[in-house]
Order: sequence, then C-alpha cells, then structure tokens
Amino acid sequence: GAGFSAPAGFPGWKNLLLEIAEQAEADGALPAEVRALVVSLLSAQWPSATELDQAAQQIDDALPSAAPQERLVGYMRRFLVPSAYPLPPVMERRLELLRSLPFRAILTTNFNPLISGVTPFDPGAPAAYRCALRAAAPCTPSELPPAESSAVATSDAYGLRFVPTCCPVLQIHGSLRLPRSVVFTREGYRRLLYQQPHYHTFVKASLSAYTVLYMGFSFSDAYLNELRSEIVSLLGDGGAPIAYAITNDKSELQRKFFQKHEGVEMLNFDTSAPGGWGGFDAILEELDAAAKKT
Repeated sequence: GAGFSAPAGFPGWKNLLLEIAEQAEADGALPAEVRALVVSLLSAQWPSATELDQAAQQIDDALPSAAPQERLVGYMRRFLVPSAYPLPPVMERRLELLRSLPFRAILTTNFNPLISGVTPFDPGAPAAYRCALRAAAPCTPSELPPAESSAVATSDAYGLRFVPTCCPVLQIHGSLRLPRSVVFTREGYRRLLYQQPHYHTFVKASLSAYTVLYMGFSFSDAYLNELRSEIVSLLGDGGAPIAYAITNDKSELQRKFFQKHEGVEMLNFDTSAPGGWGGFDAILEELDAAAKKT
C-alpha cells in the first residue's frame, strides 16, 4: 500500500487530489466550481474512500480527453514524484528488501514510480497470474513477465533506475504508463472490477492459496475487504492466519478482532516508542533475518 513508499515524500491521496485540482484550475482546465466541490468533498482530515474516488471522478469528468483518464493521469505524473534524489536511505532499504525477500509475487495498489509491474489491463497479465499462482518459486526467467514490467527501483542523484525482481510484480490498481488502468476514480474501479473478470479470480486464488503480507496497507478498499471475507468463510476458523500485516498503533482489541474475524495477524509497532516509525523497518529486518535462516 501507499504507506510503504511514505519515506519517498509522495503526497497522500487527499493532498494529491487537492494539488491536481489547484493546478488544473490555474491552467484553465478545471472550472472553479469543480475545484470548490473537490475541496468540500475532501474537507475532513481523513476523507472516506467514497469521498476520495468521487472527488477524483469529478476532476476526471471536467478534464475530457481522447482516452479514459488521460489528462487526469497526466496531472498525476506531475505530482507523483519523489521529493528528492537520491531517495532517503530508509526508502532505499525498503526497496532492497522488497527485491530480496522470497515473495512468490508482489502485488501493489500503488501507482507511484518506485515499482514497475504488470496491470490487469496488460496483455501480459495472464502470464503474470500464471507465474504467481502455478510456477515454481522463484519463477524462472522464462516464466517471468518482461524485466521492465517486473522491477523495483533504486536511485542515485540523477533519478531512478529499475532492478528486475525474481518474482512477478502486479500493479493491481494500475500504472501511470497506462492511463485507463489507473484505479483512482469511480469509473476506474468499475473498469477493473467489471471489465476485467479474470482479475477477481486471480485475487481470490491468491488469497486462498498463499499467505499474504500487507505492508503500508490501509484496508480501505471495500472490494478487497469483501474478497478477503469470502476467503475467511471458505477456509473457516482455526489454523494459521491467512495473512499478516505490518501495522502501527493498533490496540490489543483491534489486533484480536482482525485475527478472529479477518484472518489477519497484525505485526504491530508503536510510533510513540523511541524508534517511532522505524518500527516498520525493524519488523522488515526481522523478516529478512528469518528468511535467510530458512
């Protein structure tokens, strides 16, 4: 999720929409009343997912383009850039661990430029699904999607460069290189969920057959919560968790609830502790050390 990339300095969903609306109005591309509505929709400190995707849809509707979301995604590219190069050391280390940990596949809802993957709208999606679900782990080079489609960034003073991963990378909510694939608006969700029927099957197969590690994930996407709920019902109570999540500042009651009703065991850290947000990275380091012992 977006929290994984926080050290790179990307704006959050709310701030991204506000920045796009402000710039688009300044460019003469967005009517003032649309920007005012977007500001109103996003007035809460933490707008709901419904308010966020409605605000994005309002902007997209006011920016007509030849292809779905083309102009909206053009503005997203302008603002979804790291705050500085090279990336902060903590971000570089997270990306290094993402490349090196023995994942069967990397699934991300992010469309920032740090991770390059296959989207559900790409012709290579079935090959990536097959590699993730049925190939040996790690996939052989011949089974992987093209290197440019499964890679995780590193950086220097001049910008980003991409290092191929040993497993398929799937940008399940789209990539900025393919505007119609980006899941940012109400219509974007509909295109993903109802025009790409194999996507549902892939996600359900992944959740039911393999243990998931959620990192920087908000659990705010209603359809993903429903799919996970379906898998919890399928597999029943008892046994090992179906997923783990690196989380912060969750109470014992919240952790027990997620383990009992969502099948997710939270690997929690306290941001008020001396290490602060470094607790996230300490957990990743522990996972890396454990993986190297197996």
